[in-house]
Amino acid sequence: MIRRLLLLPFFLLTPALAAPVPLFDGKTFAGWEGDTEKTWRIEEGVILGGSMEGNPQNEFLATTKEYRNFILRFEYKLTGTEGFVNGGVQFRSQRVSEPPNEMIGYQADIGAGYSGHLYDESRRKTMLAKPDKLQIESIEKPGEWNRYEIRAEDQRIQLRLNGTRTVDYTEREPGIPLKGRIALQIHGNCKAVIAFRKIMIEELPDALVPEGAQVQERFGNPESAAVVPAPFQDGRFEIAQGEVIVLAGQENLVREQKAGALEAILTHELAERQPRFRSMAWEGDTVYEQWRDLNFGDWQAQLAAVGAGMVICQFGQVEAFDGKARVAEFTSAYHRLLDQFRARTPRLVLISPMPFEKPDAAHAPDAPDLTLRNDDVKAYADAVREIARQRGALFVDLFTELSRRSPQAPRLTDDGLHLNAEGLRVVGRIIGQQLGVSSSDSDDLAALREAIVEKNRLWFDCWRPANWSFVYGDRVTQMFGKPAADALSLRESFEAHKPLIAWHDALIHATAQG
Repeated sequence: MIRRLLLLPFFLLTPALAAPVPLFDGKTFAGWEGDTEKTWRIEEGVILGGSMEGNPQNEFLATTKEYRNFILRFEYKLTGTEGFVNGGVQFRSQRVSEPPNEMIGYQADIGAGYSGHLYDESRRKTMLAKPDKLQIESIEKPGEWNRYEIRAEDQRIQLRLNGTRTVDYTEREPGIPLKGRIALQIHGNCKAVIAFRKIMIEELPDALVPEGAQVQERFGNPESAAVVPAPFQDGRFEIAQGEVIVLAGQENLVREQKAGALEAILTHELAERQPRFRSMAWEGDTVYEQWRDLNFGDWQAQLAAVGAGMVICQFGQVEAFDGKARVAEFTSAYHRLLDQFRARTPRLVLISPMPFEKPDAAHAPDAPDLTLRNDDVKAYADAVREIARQRGALFVDLFTELSRRSPQAPRLTDDGLHLNAEGLRVVGRIIGQQLGVSSSDSDDLAALREAIVEKNRLWFDCWRPANWSFVYGDRVTQMFGKPAADALSLRESFEAHKPLIAWHDALIHATAQG
Protein backbone atom coordinates (compact mmCIF):
# COMPACT_ATOMS: atom_id res chain seq x y z
CA MET A 1 0.00 0.00 0.00
CA ILE A 2 2.83 2.41 0.89
CA ARG A 3 4.51 1.68 -2.44
CA ARG A 4 1.31 2.55 -4.27
CA LEU A 5 1.05 5.86 -2.44
CA LEU A 6 4.67 6.70 -3.23
CA LEU A 7 4.11 6.06 -6.92
CA LEU A 8 0.90 8.10 -7.05
CA PRO A 9 2.54 11.53 -7.55
CA PHE A 10 4.46 10.26 -10.55
CA PHE A 11 1.28 9.20 -12.31
CA LEU A 12 -0.39 12.47 -11.44
CA LEU A 13 2.50 14.34 -13.02
CA THR A 14 2.35 12.30 -16.22
CA PRO A 15 -0.88 13.31 -17.98
CA ALA A 16 -2.57 10.66 -20.07
CA LEU A 17 -2.55 11.61 -23.73
CA ALA A 18 -5.76 11.35 -25.70
CA ALA A 19 -5.72 8.80 -28.49
CA PRO A 20 -5.70 10.28 -32.01
CA VAL A 21 -9.18 10.74 -33.42
CA PRO A 22 -10.39 11.66 -36.91
CA LEU A 23 -11.53 15.24 -37.53
CA PHE A 24 -13.25 14.11 -40.72
CA ASP A 25 -15.57 11.11 -40.81
CA GLY A 26 -14.95 10.55 -44.53
CA LYS A 27 -18.57 11.14 -45.51
CA THR A 28 -19.99 14.36 -44.06
CA PHE A 29 -19.00 17.84 -42.91
CA ALA A 30 -20.05 17.06 -39.34
CA GLY A 31 -17.97 19.25 -37.03
CA TRP A 32 -17.01 21.64 -39.87
CA GLU A 33 -18.46 24.86 -41.27
CA GLY A 34 -17.74 26.81 -44.44
CA ASP A 35 -18.92 27.24 -48.01
CA THR A 36 -19.97 23.68 -48.67
CA GLU A 37 -22.23 24.75 -51.53
CA LYS A 38 -19.62 26.07 -53.99
CA THR A 39 -16.12 25.66 -52.59
CA TRP A 40 -15.87 22.54 -50.44
CA ARG A 41 -17.08 19.04 -51.29
CA ILE A 42 -16.44 15.39 -50.43
CA GLU A 43 -15.50 12.77 -52.98
CA GLU A 44 -14.49 9.20 -52.16
CA GLY A 45 -13.55 10.02 -48.58
CA VAL A 46 -11.52 13.10 -49.53
CA ILE A 47 -12.27 16.77 -48.82
CA LEU A 48 -11.78 18.86 -51.94
CA GLY A 49 -11.62 22.64 -52.04
CA GLY A 50 -11.51 25.03 -54.98
CA SER A 51 -11.93 24.66 -58.70
CA MET A 52 -9.83 24.53 -61.86
CA GLU A 53 -12.27 27.11 -63.20
CA GLY A 54 -10.98 29.65 -60.70
CA ASN A 55 -11.13 30.68 -57.02
CA PRO A 56 -11.93 34.38 -56.62
CA GLN A 57 -11.11 34.64 -52.92
CA ASN A 58 -9.67 32.78 -49.95
CA GLU A 59 -12.03 30.18 -48.58
CA PHE A 60 -11.77 28.22 -45.35
CA LEU A 61 -13.46 25.09 -44.07
CA ALA A 62 -13.21 25.44 -40.27
CA THR A 63 -13.85 23.18 -37.32
CA THR A 64 -16.59 24.21 -34.94
CA LYS A 65 -14.42 23.16 -32.00
CA GLU A 66 -11.37 25.00 -30.69
CA TYR A 67 -8.06 23.35 -29.83
CA ARG A 68 -5.09 24.49 -27.77
CA ASN A 69 -2.32 21.89 -27.59
CA PHE A 70 -2.39 19.09 -30.13
CA ILE A 71 -0.69 17.06 -32.83
CA LEU A 72 -2.55 17.32 -36.14
CA ARG A 73 -1.64 14.93 -38.93
CA PHE A 74 -3.11 14.85 -42.42
CA GLU A 75 -2.30 14.32 -46.08
CA TYR A 76 -2.75 16.92 -48.80
CA LYS A 77 -2.51 17.14 -52.57
CA LEU A 78 -2.47 20.47 -54.41
CA THR A 79 -2.92 20.78 -58.16
CA GLY A 80 -3.31 23.97 -60.16
CA THR A 81 -2.69 25.65 -63.48
CA GLU A 82 -2.83 29.42 -63.02
CA GLY A 83 -2.35 32.14 -60.42
CA PHE A 84 -1.09 31.80 -56.85
CA VAL A 85 -1.57 28.04 -56.49
CA ASN A 86 -1.62 27.82 -52.73
CA GLY A 87 -3.51 26.57 -49.71
CA GLY A 88 -2.85 25.78 -46.09
CA VAL A 89 -4.17 24.69 -42.75
CA GLN A 90 -5.07 27.25 -40.11
CA PHE A 91 -4.79 26.49 -36.40
CA ARG A 92 -5.35 28.47 -33.25
CA SER A 93 -7.40 30.67 -35.57
CA GLN A 94 -10.76 32.47 -35.68
CA ARG A 95 -13.18 33.76 -38.29
CA VAL A 96 -13.09 37.51 -38.83
CA SER A 97 -16.20 39.60 -39.31
CA GLU A 98 -14.96 41.54 -42.31
CA PRO A 99 -14.51 40.07 -44.80
CA PRO A 100 -16.43 37.05 -43.47
CA ASN A 101 -14.60 34.55 -45.67
CA GLU A 102 -11.24 35.25 -43.98
CA MET A 103 -9.59 33.81 -40.89
CA ILE A 104 -6.90 35.10 -38.57
CA GLY A 105 -4.18 33.00 -36.95
CA TYR A 106 -1.35 30.59 -37.61
CA GLN A 107 -1.16 28.77 -40.92
CA ALA A 108 0.87 25.76 -42.02
CA ASP A 109 1.39 26.87 -45.61
CA ILE A 110 1.04 24.71 -48.72
CA GLY A 111 2.15 25.40 -52.29
CA ALA A 112 3.58 28.30 -54.31
CA GLY A 113 7.00 27.59 -52.83
CA TYR A 114 5.80 27.96 -49.25
CA SER A 115 5.06 24.39 -48.19
CA GLY A 116 6.49 23.66 -44.77
CA HIS A 117 6.45 27.38 -43.85
CA LEU A 118 4.63 28.94 -40.89
CA TYR A 119 2.56 32.01 -41.86
CA ASP A 120 0.54 34.42 -39.71
CA GLU A 121 -2.70 34.86 -41.66
CA SER A 122 -4.47 38.26 -41.48
CA ARG A 123 -2.66 39.25 -38.28
CA ARG A 124 1.03 40.04 -38.69
CA LYS A 125 0.77 38.91 -42.33
CA THR A 126 4.29 37.55 -42.45
CA MET A 127 6.18 34.31 -42.59
CA LEU A 128 7.05 33.49 -39.00
CA ALA A 129 9.43 30.66 -39.92
CA LYS A 130 11.01 29.80 -43.27
CA PRO A 131 12.71 26.47 -43.88
CA ASP A 132 15.48 26.04 -46.40
CA LYS A 133 14.14 26.15 -49.95
CA LEU A 134 16.32 23.28 -51.14
CA GLN A 135 15.15 21.17 -48.20
CA ILE A 136 11.49 21.65 -49.17
CA GLU A 137 12.21 20.90 -52.81
CA SER A 138 13.87 17.66 -51.82
CA ILE A 139 11.04 16.37 -49.63
CA GLU A 140 7.77 17.67 -51.12
CA LYS A 141 6.08 15.80 -53.97
CA PRO A 142 4.14 18.43 -55.98
CA GLY A 143 0.84 17.18 -57.37
CA GLU A 144 1.00 14.03 -55.21
CA TRP A 145 -0.09 13.13 -51.71
CA ASN A 146 2.13 14.59 -49.00
CA ARG A 147 2.11 14.06 -45.22
CA TYR A 148 1.95 17.10 -42.95
CA GLU A 149 2.17 17.32 -39.17
CA ILE A 150 1.42 20.33 -36.96
CA ARG A 151 2.49 20.11 -33.34
CA ALA A 152 1.30 22.98 -31.12
CA GLU A 153 2.46 22.98 -27.50
CA ASP A 154 1.98 26.25 -25.63
CA GLN A 155 4.31 28.76 -27.32
CA ARG A 156 6.15 26.13 -29.34
CA ILE A 157 5.03 25.18 -32.85
CA GLN A 158 6.66 22.48 -34.98
CA LEU A 159 5.85 21.54 -38.56
CA ARG A 160 6.89 18.35 -40.33
CA LEU A 161 6.58 17.66 -44.02
CA ASN A 162 6.84 14.04 -45.12
CA GLY A 163 8.53 13.17 -41.84
CA THR A 164 11.11 15.97 -41.89
CA ARG A 165 10.86 18.84 -39.44
CA THR A 166 10.74 22.13 -41.32
CA VAL A 167 9.77 24.56 -38.54
CA ASP A 168 10.52 24.80 -34.83
CA TYR A 169 9.09 28.14 -33.76
CA THR A 170 8.56 29.75 -30.37
CA GLU A 171 6.00 32.55 -30.04
CA ARG A 172 7.41 35.52 -28.14
CA GLU A 173 4.85 38.24 -28.75
CA PRO A 174 2.53 38.64 -25.76
CA GLY A 175 -1.19 38.39 -26.30
CA ILE A 176 -1.14 35.92 -29.19
CA PRO A 177 -3.94 33.39 -28.55
CA LEU A 178 -2.81 29.83 -27.96
CA LYS A 179 -6.25 28.36 -28.65
CA GLY A 180 -8.53 28.46 -31.65
CA ARG A 181 -10.10 26.65 -34.56
CA ILE A 182 -8.51 24.52 -37.25
CA ALA A 183 -9.36 25.30 -40.86
CA LEU A 184 -8.50 24.09 -44.35
CA GLN A 185 -7.72 26.77 -46.94
CA ILE A 186 -7.77 27.17 -50.70
CA HIS A 187 -6.18 30.44 -51.73
CA GLY A 188 -7.93 32.99 -53.92
CA ASN A 189 -6.78 34.25 -57.31
CA CYS A 190 -5.84 30.84 -58.64
CA LYS A 191 -7.13 27.95 -60.67
CA ALA A 192 -6.44 25.09 -58.31
CA VAL A 193 -7.91 22.28 -56.25
CA ILE A 194 -6.63 21.21 -52.86
CA ALA A 195 -7.42 17.81 -51.38
CA PHE A 196 -7.21 16.62 -47.76
CA ARG A 197 -7.54 13.16 -46.28
CA LYS A 198 -6.59 11.15 -43.18
CA ILE A 199 -7.09 14.17 -40.91
CA MET A 200 -6.27 12.99 -37.39
CA ILE A 201 -5.81 14.98 -34.20
CA GLU A 202 -4.24 14.01 -30.90
CA GLU A 203 -5.16 16.48 -28.20
CA LEU A 204 -2.46 17.22 -25.64
CA PRO A 205 -3.09 18.38 -22.08
CA ASP A 206 -2.95 22.07 -21.19
CA ALA A 207 -0.28 21.34 -18.58
CA LEU A 208 2.25 19.86 -20.95
CA VAL A 209 4.95 17.51 -19.80
CA PRO A 210 7.17 16.92 -22.86
CA GLU A 211 7.47 13.48 -24.33
CA GLY A 212 10.66 11.51 -23.92
CA ALA A 213 12.05 12.28 -27.36
CA GLN A 214 11.52 16.01 -26.84
CA VAL A 215 13.33 15.86 -23.53
CA GLN A 216 16.34 14.18 -25.16
CA GLU A 217 16.44 16.79 -27.93
CA ARG A 218 18.11 19.27 -25.57
CA PHE A 219 21.40 17.38 -25.92
CA GLY A 220 21.01 14.78 -28.66
CA ASN A 221 19.06 13.50 -31.60
CA PRO A 222 16.52 10.89 -30.51
CA GLU A 223 15.35 10.42 -34.10
CA SER A 224 18.75 9.36 -35.42
CA ALA A 225 18.99 5.87 -36.84
CA ALA A 226 19.96 3.32 -34.20
CA VAL A 227 23.17 1.75 -35.47
CA VAL A 228 24.42 -0.79 -32.93
CA PRO A 229 28.23 -0.60 -32.68
CA ALA A 230 30.33 -3.72 -33.13
CA PRO A 231 31.92 -5.32 -30.05
CA PHE A 232 35.61 -4.90 -29.29
CA GLN A 233 37.65 -7.31 -31.39
CA ASP A 234 40.00 -9.70 -29.54
CA GLY A 235 39.76 -7.66 -26.35
CA ARG A 236 41.50 -4.65 -27.88
CA PHE A 237 40.53 -1.06 -27.15
CA GLU A 238 39.77 0.67 -30.42
CA ILE A 239 37.46 3.46 -31.46
CA ALA A 240 35.57 4.21 -34.64
CA GLN A 241 35.86 7.48 -36.50
CA GLY A 242 33.94 10.17 -34.62
CA GLU A 243 32.78 7.70 -31.97
CA VAL A 244 30.85 9.06 -29.00
CA ILE A 245 32.30 7.82 -25.73
CA VAL A 246 30.09 8.16 -22.66
CA LEU A 247 31.51 8.21 -19.13
CA ALA A 248 29.23 6.88 -16.39
CA GLY A 249 30.07 6.65 -12.73
CA GLN A 250 30.49 8.54 -9.50
CA GLU A 251 32.15 11.64 -8.07
CA ASN A 252 35.64 10.95 -9.40
CA LEU A 253 34.35 10.86 -12.98
CA VAL A 254 32.43 14.06 -12.29
CA ARG A 255 35.74 15.58 -11.24
CA GLU A 256 37.32 14.23 -14.41
CA GLN A 257 34.67 16.09 -16.40
CA LYS A 258 35.75 19.34 -14.75
CA ALA A 259 39.48 18.64 -15.19
CA GLY A 260 39.60 16.90 -18.57
CA ALA A 261 42.73 14.90 -17.72
CA LEU A 262 41.69 11.48 -19.05
CA GLU A 263 39.73 12.96 -21.94
CA ALA A 264 42.73 15.06 -23.00
CA ILE A 265 45.02 12.00 -23.04
CA LEU A 266 42.64 9.89 -25.11
CA THR A 267 41.75 12.75 -27.45
CA HIS A 268 45.39 13.68 -28.02
CA GLU A 269 46.62 10.15 -28.67
CA LEU A 270 43.60 9.23 -30.81
CA ALA A 271 43.37 12.58 -32.58
CA GLU A 272 42.93 11.15 -36.07
CA ARG A 273 39.82 9.29 -34.93
CA GLN A 274 38.23 12.48 -33.54
CA PRO A 275 36.38 10.90 -30.59
CA ARG A 276 33.66 12.86 -28.83
CA PHE A 277 33.21 12.48 -25.09
CA ARG A 278 30.00 12.97 -23.15
CA SER A 279 30.05 12.64 -19.38
CA MET A 280 26.93 11.15 -17.82
CA ALA A 281 28.59 10.65 -14.45
CA TRP A 282 26.59 11.79 -11.42
CA GLU A 283 27.89 12.33 -7.91
CA GLY A 284 25.39 10.17 -6.06
CA ASP A 285 25.15 7.28 -8.51
CA THR A 286 25.65 3.69 -7.40
CA VAL A 287 24.98 0.43 -9.20
CA TYR A 288 21.85 0.16 -7.08
CA GLU A 289 20.31 3.50 -8.02
CA GLN A 290 20.90 6.40 -10.37
CA TRP A 291 18.45 9.04 -9.26
CA ARG A 292 17.29 11.44 -11.96
CA ASP A 293 14.71 14.20 -12.25
CA LEU A 294 11.16 13.46 -13.35
CA ASN A 295 11.04 12.65 -17.09
CA PHE A 296 14.85 12.64 -17.39
CA GLY A 297 14.77 9.43 -19.44
CA ASP A 298 16.26 5.99 -18.96
CA TRP A 299 19.78 4.97 -19.90
CA GLN A 300 18.81 3.45 -23.23
CA ALA A 301 17.03 6.63 -24.36
CA GLN A 302 19.90 8.87 -23.30
CA LEU A 303 22.62 6.73 -24.84
CA ALA A 304 20.67 6.42 -28.08
CA ALA A 305 19.98 10.16 -28.28
CA VAL A 306 23.66 11.01 -27.86
CA GLY A 307 24.69 8.29 -30.31
CA ALA A 308 26.89 6.45 -27.82
CA GLY A 309 29.31 3.97 -29.31
CA MET A 310 31.12 3.11 -26.08
CA VAL A 311 30.53 3.45 -22.34
CA ILE A 312 33.43 3.79 -19.90
CA CYS A 313 32.13 3.28 -16.39
CA GLN A 314 33.46 3.13 -12.85
CA PHE A 315 31.49 1.80 -9.91
CA GLY A 316 32.39 0.03 -6.70
CA GLN A 317 34.24 2.79 -4.87
CA VAL A 318 31.32 3.97 -2.76
CA GLU A 319 29.67 0.55 -2.70
CA ALA A 320 32.80 -0.85 -0.99
CA PHE A 321 31.75 0.92 2.21
CA ASP A 322 29.06 -1.77 2.51
CA GLY A 323 31.74 -4.39 3.06
CA LYS A 324 32.26 -7.83 1.56
CA ALA A 325 28.83 -9.01 2.65
CA ARG A 326 27.20 -7.13 -0.22
CA VAL A 327 29.60 -8.12 -3.03
CA ALA A 328 27.10 -10.60 -4.47
CA GLU A 329 24.34 -7.99 -4.39
CA PHE A 330 26.70 -5.46 -5.97
CA THR A 331 27.52 -7.92 -8.74
CA SER A 332 23.87 -8.55 -9.56
CA ALA A 333 23.05 -4.84 -9.54
CA TYR A 334 26.04 -4.00 -11.74
CA HIS A 335 24.96 -6.64 -14.26
CA ARG A 336 21.49 -5.10 -14.37
CA LEU A 337 22.95 -1.66 -14.98
CA LEU A 338 25.26 -2.97 -17.69
CA ASP A 339 22.28 -4.66 -19.33
CA GLN A 340 20.87 -1.18 -19.81
CA PHE A 341 24.13 0.04 -21.35
CA ARG A 342 24.32 -3.11 -23.47
CA ALA A 343 20.90 -2.36 -24.96
CA ARG A 344 22.67 0.47 -26.80
CA THR A 345 26.24 -0.79 -27.22
CA PRO A 346 28.33 -3.87 -26.39
CA ARG A 347 31.48 -1.73 -26.19
CA LEU A 348 31.96 -1.41 -22.43
CA VAL A 349 35.06 -0.48 -20.42
CA LEU A 350 34.88 -1.21 -16.68
CA ILE A 351 37.25 0.66 -14.38
CA SER A 352 37.90 -0.86 -10.98
CA PRO A 353 37.64 1.10 -7.75
CA MET A 354 40.98 2.36 -6.43
CA PRO A 355 42.48 1.82 -2.98
CA PHE A 356 41.54 4.40 -0.37
CA GLU A 357 44.18 6.75 0.97
CA LYS A 358 44.44 7.78 4.58
CA PRO A 359 42.74 11.21 4.70
CA ASP A 360 45.05 14.20 4.91
CA ALA A 361 45.03 15.35 8.53
CA ALA A 362 45.21 18.97 7.46
CA HIS A 363 42.19 18.52 5.22
CA ALA A 364 40.08 16.23 7.42
CA PRO A 365 41.64 15.89 10.89
CA ASP A 366 38.74 13.86 12.33
CA ALA A 367 38.16 11.59 9.35
CA PRO A 368 38.54 7.83 9.85
CA ASP A 369 41.42 5.92 8.28
CA LEU A 370 39.86 4.67 5.05
CA THR A 371 42.82 2.43 4.24
CA LEU A 372 41.43 -0.02 6.78
CA ARG A 373 38.71 -0.74 4.22
CA ASN A 374 41.03 -1.59 1.33
CA ASP A 375 40.49 -5.32 1.73
CA ASP A 376 36.84 -4.59 1.01
CA VAL A 377 37.80 -2.42 -1.97
CA LYS A 378 39.88 -5.29 -3.35
CA ALA A 379 36.89 -7.61 -3.11
CA TYR A 380 34.83 -5.15 -5.16
CA ALA A 381 37.66 -4.64 -7.66
CA ASP A 382 37.89 -8.40 -8.12
CA ALA A 383 34.11 -8.52 -8.61
CA VAL A 384 34.34 -5.88 -11.36
CA ARG A 385 37.13 -7.87 -13.02
CA GLU A 386 34.94 -10.97 -13.08
CA ILE A 387 31.93 -9.01 -14.38
CA ALA A 388 34.08 -7.68 -17.22
CA ARG A 389 35.30 -11.21 -18.04
CA GLN A 390 31.77 -12.58 -18.12
CA ARG A 391 30.51 -9.81 -20.37
CA GLY A 392 33.48 -9.51 -22.72
CA ALA A 393 34.09 -5.97 -21.52
CA LEU A 394 37.50 -4.35 -21.18
CA PHE A 395 38.83 -4.05 -17.63
CA VAL A 396 41.05 -1.33 -16.17
CA ASP A 397 42.70 -2.34 -12.87
CA LEU A 398 43.31 0.79 -10.82
CA PHE A 399 43.40 -1.10 -7.54
CA THR A 400 46.49 -3.21 -8.24
CA GLU A 401 48.40 -0.42 -9.96
CA LEU A 402 47.79 2.16 -7.25
CA SER A 403 48.40 -0.32 -4.43
CA ARG A 404 52.03 -0.43 -5.59
CA ARG A 405 52.39 3.33 -5.39
CA SER A 406 55.13 4.57 -3.07
CA PRO A 407 53.96 6.08 0.23
CA GLN A 408 56.30 8.99 -0.50
CA ALA A 409 54.57 9.79 -3.82
CA PRO A 410 52.32 12.88 -3.97
CA ARG A 411 48.82 12.39 -2.61
CA LEU A 412 46.08 11.48 -5.06
CA THR A 413 43.24 12.62 -2.79
CA ASP A 414 42.71 15.02 0.09
CA ASP A 415 39.99 13.09 1.88
CA GLY A 416 41.12 9.57 0.98
CA LEU A 417 38.32 9.05 -1.53
CA HIS A 418 37.99 11.88 -4.05
CA LEU A 419 40.75 12.55 -6.57
CA ASN A 420 42.59 15.87 -6.50
CA ALA A 421 44.36 17.38 -9.53
CA GLU A 422 47.37 15.08 -9.15
CA GLY A 423 45.11 12.09 -8.71
CA LEU A 424 43.15 12.88 -11.85
CA ARG A 425 46.38 13.23 -13.82
CA VAL A 426 47.84 9.97 -12.53
CA VAL A 427 44.64 7.97 -12.86
CA GLY A 428 44.06 9.35 -16.36
CA ARG A 429 47.51 8.12 -17.43
CA ILE A 430 46.98 4.67 -15.89
CA ILE A 431 43.64 4.24 -17.64
CA GLY A 432 45.17 5.33 -20.93
CA GLN A 433 48.13 2.98 -20.55
CA GLN A 434 45.97 -0.03 -19.71
CA LEU A 435 43.83 0.70 -22.75
CA GLY A 436 46.94 0.83 -24.90
CA VAL A 437 46.98 4.61 -25.25
CA SER A 438 50.37 5.91 -24.15
CA SER A 439 51.07 9.46 -23.01
CA SER A 440 54.02 11.41 -21.72
CA ASP A 441 54.57 14.16 -19.19
CA SER A 442 56.25 16.06 -22.01
CA ASP A 443 52.96 16.35 -23.88
CA ASP A 444 51.66 19.90 -23.52
CA LEU A 445 47.91 19.34 -23.20
CA ALA A 446 47.00 22.60 -21.48
CA ALA A 447 45.22 24.17 -24.47
CA LEU A 448 43.46 20.91 -25.20
CA ARG A 449 42.26 20.55 -21.61
CA GLU A 450 41.02 24.13 -21.62
CA ALA A 451 38.84 23.47 -24.68
CA ILE A 452 37.64 20.18 -23.19
CA VAL A 453 36.69 21.75 -19.86
CA GLU A 454 34.65 24.45 -21.60
CA LYS A 455 32.91 21.88 -23.80
CA ASN A 456 32.13 19.81 -20.73
CA ARG A 457 30.71 22.85 -18.95
CA LEU A 458 28.34 23.47 -21.84
CA TRP A 459 27.44 19.78 -21.94
CA PHE A 460 26.72 19.72 -18.22
CA ASP A 461 24.44 22.76 -18.51
CA CYS A 462 22.22 21.14 -21.14
CA TRP A 463 22.38 17.50 -20.03
CA ARG A 464 21.53 18.20 -16.39
CA PRO A 465 20.37 21.83 -16.42
CA ALA A 466 19.21 23.90 -13.50
CA ASN A 467 15.48 24.67 -13.16
CA TRP A 468 14.65 21.35 -14.82
CA SER A 469 11.09 21.12 -13.52
CA PHE A 470 10.00 24.34 -15.27
CA VAL A 471 10.59 22.75 -18.69
CA TYR A 472 10.43 18.99 -18.31
CA GLY A 473 8.99 18.29 -14.87
CA ASP A 474 6.10 19.22 -12.62
CA ARG A 475 6.24 23.03 -12.95
CA VAL A 476 5.74 23.44 -16.70
CA THR A 477 2.70 25.66 -16.19
CA GLN A 478 4.71 28.31 -14.34
CA MET A 479 5.64 31.47 -16.24
CA PHE A 480 9.29 31.25 -15.17
CA GLY A 481 10.14 28.87 -18.02
CA LYS A 482 8.11 30.65 -20.72
CA PRO A 483 9.59 32.85 -23.47
CA ALA A 484 9.36 36.63 -23.48
CA ALA A 485 9.68 39.21 -26.22
CA ASP A 486 13.36 39.72 -25.47
CA ALA A 487 14.25 36.42 -23.82
CA LEU A 488 14.48 32.76 -24.77
CA SER A 489 12.36 30.19 -23.05
CA LEU A 490 14.25 27.88 -20.72
CA ARG A 491 13.83 25.07 -23.23
CA GLU A 492 15.39 27.17 -25.97
CA SER A 493 18.25 28.22 -23.73
CA PHE A 494 18.95 24.56 -22.92
CA GLU A 495 18.85 23.52 -26.57
CA ALA A 496 21.03 26.48 -27.59
CA HIS A 497 23.97 24.64 -26.05
CA LYS A 498 23.95 21.92 -28.73
CA PRO A 499 25.58 23.93 -31.55
CA LEU A 500 28.05 25.40 -29.08
CA ILE A 501 29.05 21.91 -27.98
CA ALA A 502 29.49 20.85 -31.61
CA TRP A 503 31.67 23.93 -32.21
CA HIS A 504 33.85 23.05 -29.24
CA ASP A 505 34.13 19.45 -30.45
CA ALA A 506 35.58 20.82 -33.67
CA LEU A 507 37.94 23.08 -31.71
CA ILE A 508 39.08 20.14 -29.59
CA HIS A 509 39.83 18.04 -32.66
CA ALA A 510 41.73 20.88 -34.34
CA THR A 511 43.75 21.47 -31.17
CA ALA A 512 44.51 17.77 -30.76
CA GLN A 513 45.77 17.54 -34.32
CA GLY A 514 47.95 20.62 -33.90
